[in-house]
Amino acid sequence: MHKTTSIFLLFIILTASLFTACDEIAMPYSRNQDNGGDDTINGGEDSVEVVQKVLVEEFTGHKCPNCPEAHVILADLKDQYGENLVVISIHAGFFARPDNSGQYTMDFRTGAGETMNDFFDVAEYPSGMINRGKDQENLVLNKDIWRNVIGRQAGQKAKAVLDFEVDYNQQNRTISADFDIEFVEQVEGNYKLSAFITEDSIIAPQKNNNENIGPSNISDYEHNHVLRSTLNGTWGETVSEETITPQTTYSLSYNGFDIPENWNVDKLSLVAFVYKEETYEVIQTEKMPFK
Repeated sequence: MHKTTSIFLLFIILTASLFTACDEIAMPYSRNQDNGGDDTINGGEDSVEVVQKVLVEEFTGHKCPNCPEAHVILADLKDQYGENLVVISIHAGFFARPDNSGQYTMDFRTGAGETMNDFFDVAEYPSGMINRGKDQENLVLNKDIWRNVIGRQAGQKAKAVLDFEVDYNQQNRTISADFDIEFVEQVEGNYKLSAFITEDSIIAPQKNNNENIGPSNISDYEHNHVLRSTLNGTWGETVSEETITPQTTYSLSYNGFDIPENWNVDKLSLVAFVYKEETYEVIQTEKMPFK
């Protein structure tokens, strides 16, 4: 083989390797893989930028005929963004009310969900909040613009790192959770931590208005991301009563939450997020399965 040909082949191999490497890191990462799993904020050759994940709080109901279309949109977005997109489906309002008899007797409503539904003045379903940020002065957004709003927010630099552990006690069906919050930069205002419990794969009827998804009444519909309860109330708990100091770890713990017998522990997750109390804007979120 001629020397010129060898150099040319080597160039092609190196070029292909570079493109392959780029494909492997297409999604933003928020972990330093070389320090035992700890998030790195500053310093060191292995430092990585902490990425803010996107929280979608969807307002829905099992008697909402247009809601399955929103569920399809969220499923597509989850496929696209993976763990960088966290969803909570809040069954609240008119379409979430159960019937006394028939198919729609299951009650997915929660006290926290109803409180938020009223507080944020949700007027149509499906709709949702994305990191509780406004788009053209609107906080609760129509499903048709979710994709664009999420696309603008995904991969942005985060203001905080949120880590937590969930301990499930199988014998007495209780959970405990320990949270660590560390702010990447100086922030102004009061910040709170909310911790919500969600459940996936609940099979129950759902009304539907899209024949491409199914019949008008889907008896075996799979409900995902369903808000079940909270660990620390509707509005959470203040992270610190004092001025937030960057690179300082703030810790909160909750113990002994009882899991009802009709919840499937294998499908439960804890969704936590940090938000600014004055504006309700979410600055970081994480999700972790119980098991």
